[in-house]
Amino acid sequence: MYTSMMSLNKTGIRPDLLYLGNLRQPSTWISARRQIRCAFEQADLLHCQWGSAAGYVSGISARKPKILSLRGSDWTPASSSRIKQRAHAALATRLTRLSIPKYDAIICMSRRMAREVSDLYPTMKIYVIPDPVDTEQFCPMEQTAARALLNLADQGHKYVLFGSLKTHNALKRKELAIGAVEYARRIHPLVSLLPIHGIPHEQVRLYLAACDATICTSVSEGWPNIIKESLACNLPFISTDVSDLKEIAEHDSHCRVADPTAEALGSKLAELLHKRRPDHLSRYIADMTIENHGKQLRDCYLEIISK
Repeated sequence: MYTSMMSLNKTGIRPDLLYLGNLRQPSTWISARRQIRCAFEQADLLHCQWGSAAGYVSGISARKPKILSLRGSDWTPASSSRIKQRAHAALATRLTRLSIPKYDAIICMSRRMAREVSDLYPTMKIYVIPDPVDTEQFCPMEQTAARALLNLADQGHKYVLFGSLKTHNALKRKELAIGAVEYARRIHPLVSLLPIHGIPHEQVRLYLAACDATICTSVSEGWPNIIKESLACNLPFISTDVSDLKEIAEHDSHCRVADPTAEALGSKLAELLHKRRPDHLSRYIADMTIENHGKQLRDCYLEIISK
């Protein structure tokens, strides 16, 4: 979100950020509606950054024009072994679907999500604008140097990066990533999983440079940031079928999408590790720069306001 604000600033638009806080309790919605109405008095457009309760409360609180960005888990129900979490996820996605008709346009993170939204809301204006990647920060770096800085063994070793903001996130399925790497180790005995979480964002590039592939084992994603950043650094990926990653894999043998089993992911990961690291993958995120993102949002805003 802050990267999006930075991209808008470069176009001359100065957005005001309003944080509504925790909306898990309906009792907080009255205060949130009051905040939105007050803030919207001086604004030309409301851009809500999440579906669920935030999207619903914003949708019923402000007059038009309004735009809603769907991120991923607010659109796709999250799976969980816990009844309470499943119930919350079902309610969140239900509120998202109730919210959509209240907006003038929807921004989706991927073409896949846009198709799904369009199937249910065929008359809704939909834009596909993934969150941007900072291509000045995320760019190729020499692998040996990166491994030296991280004190990782170099000669003959293969590292597979797994990124998650939280140590335990059921949607990311870390155990599946571990199983896939263990399966691949039958062919590459020196392959290791390199999980990262809780590290400063500016250090992520160093870990990407040190690795030979990134693995994504998510249940669902809008457009996984770690994959964008990997591609910006020319790092291949192996992934479950989420977002638009299958479109890339169908056109590029350096990236693979597999069924969500350790065997399927592990065997394709082993195939990737036999290949020389490519130098062209950054082209797949070439239109996801901060500058282009700001222009896309600006054009979207102007089109909706002018109606």
